[in-house]
Amino acid sequence: MWIYFSRRDTKFCVTTNRCYRIHYIFTMLKSHIICCCLLVCCLFFLPKKSFAQEPTYLHYTLEDGLPSMQIYNIIQDQKGFIWLATSMGVSRFDGQTFTNYSTAQGLPDNHIWDIKEDLVKERLYLLKPPDTLAFIHEEKLYPLSFSQNLSPNSPLAQSGDIIIDFKTSLLLYSDSLGQNILPNQKKYFRQAISCQLDEDETNMWLGTWGAGAFFCQNYQSEAIQVQQFLPKKIITAILKDQEGNYWFATLDEGVFLLTNKNVQSYSFPNNDVQSVIQDSVGNIWVGSSKASISKIDDGGNIRHFSQELSGNNYNRVNAILLDYQQNKWLGTDEGLHVVDSSGNWVLLDVTAVKSLLEVDTNLIWVGKYRYPVLLDTYEGNVVDTLALNQVSSLCQDRNSRLWVGTMTGLYHRDKGQDTLFFWHKRGRSLFNNITDLAIDNLNRLWIATSGYGVFILKEDRWLAIQQIHGLSSNTVHAIFIDKKNTAWIATNKGLNRLQLDNIQQEGLQIKTFTHLDGLPSNHVNDVWVNGDSVWVATLKGLAFFRPSTMEQQSIAPPIYIRNVQIAYTDTAIQKEYELAHYQNNIKIDFQGLSYQSAGKLRYQYKMIGIDTAWIMTHIPTVQYPTLPSGDYRFEVAAMDKDGVLSHQAQALTFRIALPFWKTWWFLIGMALLGAISLIFVVYWIIRYFKERGELQRRMMASEQMALRAQMNPHFIFNSLNSIQYFITENDKRSANLYLSVFAQLIRKVLDSSQKASIPLEDELEYLDLYLQIESLRFKGKFEYELHTAPDVEIDEVNIPPMLIQPYVENALRHGLLQKKEGERLLSIHFGQIDDLLICKIEDNGIGRREASLLKSQRPEAAHKGIGTTNPKERLDILNQMMKRPIRVQIIDLRDDKHLPNGTRVTIRIPVL
Repeated sequence: MWIYFSRRDTKFCVTTNRCYRIHYIFTMLKSHIICCCLLVCCLFFLPKKSFAQEPTYLHYTLEDGLPSMQIYNIIQDQKGFIWLATSMGVSRFDGQTFTNYSTAQGLPDNHIWDIKEDLVKERLYLLKPPDTLAFIHEEKLYPLSFSQNLSPNSPLAQSGDIIIDFKTSLLLYSDSLGQNILPNQKKYFRQAISCQLDEDETNMWLGTWGAGAFFCQNYQSEAIQVQQFLPKKIITAILKDQEGNYWFATLDEGVFLLTNKNVQSYSFPNNDVQSVIQDSVGNIWVGSSKASISKIDDGGNIRHFSQELSGNNYNRVNAILLDYQQNKWLGTDEGLHVVDSSGNWVLLDVTAVKSLLEVDTNLIWVGKYRYPVLLDTYEGNVVDTLALNQVSSLCQDRNSRLWVGTMTGLYHRDKGQDTLFFWHKRGRSLFNNITDLAIDNLNRLWIATSGYGVFILKEDRWLAIQQIHGLSSNTVHAIFIDKKNTAWIATNKGLNRLQLDNIQQEGLQIKTFTHLDGLPSNHVNDVWVNGDSVWVATLKGLAFFRPSTMEQQSIAPPIYIRNVQIAYTDTAIQKEYELAHYQNNIKIDFQGLSYQSAGKLRYQYKMIGIDTAWIMTHIPTVQYPTLPSGDYRFEVAAMDKDGVLSHQAQALTFRIALPFWKTWWFLIGMALLGAISLIFVVYWIIRYFKERGELQRRMMASEQMALRAQMNPHFIFNSLNSIQYFITENDKRSANLYLSVFAQLIRKVLDSSQKASIPLEDELEYLDLYLQIESLRFKGKFEYELHTAPDVEIDEVNIPPMLIQPYVENALRHGLLQKKEGERLLSIHFGQIDDLLICKIEDNGIGRREASLLKSQRPEAAHKGIGTTNPKERLDILNQMMKRPIRVQIIDLRDDKHLPNGTRVTIRIPVL
């Protein structure tokens, strides 16, 4: 028979379908008549033995790098490093790494019983009484010969050993006098004392052979208080370091580090603590992950209760609620359990319960994973039900508005309303994976999420607090708002404390507590705060501390340069480096010291000269592979877990020389050499182009002269035939005239071929002679006229020789002589405009188009003239030689009927 919720009847029912009030069920369970019957089917509390409370330690063993588990002594040098004397040599610890020295590094003997520091010589002497075996200086080991051993009277050799009188008191040897330092020691100690640490004038630590360590407060008075640490451990040495941490060396269990002795941890058979709450009389109730709860009273006594008949091996107690009748309501993965003040345990519902919320004296909201209900604990009835799934948390604000957090979003329902309002944006939930809800003193809603941090909702405005704002993790398990207007946020990476006044994302003051502050684990499932007492449920047990005792003054972590590597070679550490240009590959190793941070420091560094801002990193090394030449200053500082920065950054300066090809003398020399070379090159180029230009000019002049000297053989042959014809016809007069003109023409051609330019007067004579011969040859078939403008000074204006003749020849041969009938007239006119000589050659022949047709039908040789060169080709050569080009324009002339009527060639010649 088991008890469950019926959604139809909205009452607690049993399999017989009979209804009972919850107080009646408890009364029946108390009766002796049915007690035996219910032993099989009901669960009950079973008291257990009390479990010890002890601070949380960081335990270093062989797995962490210790050379041996047998530790004889422990000291801290002036730089802050921890040194351990062990059975396998000596070890140095920086908070993260153990650096070990043994016979493999040159130590004469591995058994090191003691270490002493010489502050003057900055040496650590390794002792094995009565011998001093070696010393360490700047991380290097130097063996000592027998003659170098310290004398027994040396200050370094005096150890201040404790002498024990087991029957009377504890005595300290001093100048052969016994000083009573701990009266009535038999009341507290049954083991021999192994070591001592005087913390101040009234407080002292004592280590024992097998009973751990004892902290004695007010040890010289009757008000002495003694607290035991690490029971059953053999303590060989105790050290309080510069940060206030306590180190305990043991004979066979390595080293224990206590960062905060004010945090007390409670261990249970199952240390996975899921929930914690405090009742009205001050008892602490703790729920575990295996359907068990524990009670811690004001005296620190623990009573453990479990469901021994439960078959569920993993059944988390997610929530605990204490009602006005001192009944314990337990929300578990298995369902809802209720336990009365006498210890009777009843399962009421089998749906997983994530949260419980008391809204009135006898009304409790049960945050079931499906369909949360409002339960009347007096009547045993279900008063209300919410049609929601995946419910994770419930809370109610001052306006009696019910807030429901689910894995898919946030809902609320106003007082007296039945409608649930879903908080969404564009169809999507504003808050996903909600794990807890809480209301602060200003009636703001705090929303814990798994993966998105914390949201604070006030009316319609909300503020996000996440890792980027200082939260230790975005995975939040629980939120607790205490009476001092402080929010406590439990995450998987520690417990966060946040003041609620004037909350802004920028500049949030968030204090984080982790295992480095004494918590058993960073995975915090729940938190409960009452006044100055904080109870923290973690994955590895329950922790208790008072915030007033946690405000230890943070010690700025020192920072050291460990190694400097230049061009892949380790170098001696020095403040300044003068380097060649090729020594620009620099690697720097550094180390900060903070044992409270377990060596997990953050570093900020900057290479002034390259970096404009500080660079943050967790890696204690930085490399610059290719630093340019110049002056640089490297600065680095360490930051501990609380954000405290080193008081003084370590600095190195580097001066990387310029390569010789960038030095001023080399640049000046190269500039001079370059200037000389440039002058030489320019001179050579100018000379080259000048010589080349002169050569080209001569070649062009020679080419021009060759062209001008050319006479078409056909023209000469035709002219001689004409003379022969006149002789044969006995026309001596015509023959003599023709021969005379022909001789003058040949002479003109030969004379002009030797000159680059000739006067216009000679060109006119040459053209006149040429036209006379052509007129004689063709028996006056055309007429020509030569005109010169009065303003043209023909004897002073020079032009290239034989420039006009090819165009005159083309007009005559292809234009006029091809005309079948009518007058044939060739007109040549010279005029001048400014420094341009304008020559117009105009004929009234057949035109270019008709001439092209006839030319294509006749052999070219039959129409050869005096020259063989294409006028355009010769014009191109001339233009290459002249500063200003000669322009030629050819226009086809037409009559009134738009028929071809000759050609006009206009030649614009720059006056030479």
